[in-house]
This record gives sequence, structure tokens and C-alpha cells, in this order.
Amino acid sequence: MTRFFRALSQIVLLAGFGWLLAEFATSPTHEFMKPDSAQIKMTFIHKGPTITECRYLTPQELAALPQHMRKPADCPRERLPIRIEVELDSKILFAEDLPPTGLFGDGPASVFAIFNVSPGTHLLEVRLRNSRRETGFDHELVSQISLTPRENLVIDFAASQGGLLLRPGGPMSGGEK
Repeated sequence: MTRFFRALSQIVLLAGFGWLLAEFATSPTHEFMKPDSAQIKMTFIHKGPTITECRYLTPQELAALPQHMRKPADCPRERLPIRIEVELDSKILFAEDLPPTGLFGDGPASVFAIFNVSPGTHLLEVRLRNSRRETGFDHELVSQISLTPRENLVIDFAASQGGLLLRPGGPMSGGEK
């Protein structure tokens, strides 16, 4: 009889644990975005130029160096920050200088930003400076966009594809049961 109660109690405990696990797996629901909004996400990683140009050593300078340290160019590792500005309907959403990553400041700069906006037609302007120039921008994107509720638009940068790009992210689910 004790075996029967032990087996029954194990079944009840396992069923309770399974119900609890199933409840936490489906509740509470999480809404990624409100039904009456859309999102613009900006996410990319990009290396800016080095702070100064490489300096080529003269034959006399090379001869003065130990043989194991002779290389024709002296190139700095540290990179410049990247300047990014995002404007929506003449209103600035994002304007920052992104520092390079890495221990020596020689890695790429990275950005991830989410902007919740109202659905509809908007004028989107994105500007990026990745050079040594003090003013102006190297890459600019001006686009008339039309966003539907819960739509997700991604701002990307790919130098091999011409610079700044807009990629449709598709609709986001609301997480309803």
C-alpha cells in the first residue's frame, strides 16, 4: 500500500511541476511593441580610419632599427570615432560619436538603438562620418518611409553595398496568447 501512495504522490508532484513549467512558458505574455507603434532599429559594426596615416620609414631609419623590428611602415593602431545622426521628420532621434572598441582603441565602433515611432509616412535622414574630416558627412541617406503598425525597419551600414541601407525587419508579433 505504501508503494501505491508513493507512486501516486510522485505522479501528483510531477504533474504539478509540469503544469507550473507550462504556465511559466506561456505566461505572462510580453509585448515587443504596442499595437499602435512601429520601430526603427539601428544596428551595425564599422571600423573608422586610424587617427593618423601610416608613415613610411626612410632607408636610414630602417637601418637604425634592430633587424627583427624592421618594417617599412609605422602605422598607428588607434582609430577615430564614428559620428552618426538620425533625424525623423526634422527631429533628431540620435546624434553621437561612437568610440572604437578594443584595448588600444583599434576595434570597430558598434551601435544598437531602437526608436519607437508612430506608424505612417515619415522623412528619415541618416548621416555617418567615418573619416578625418571635421565637418560634413561621408555617407547620407534620405528616404521617405511608410511604416505600418508593429513594423520594424532596420538601419544598417555595409561599405561593400554603398554605405547606409534600410532593411525591412518585418512585423513584430504582439505576443498574444
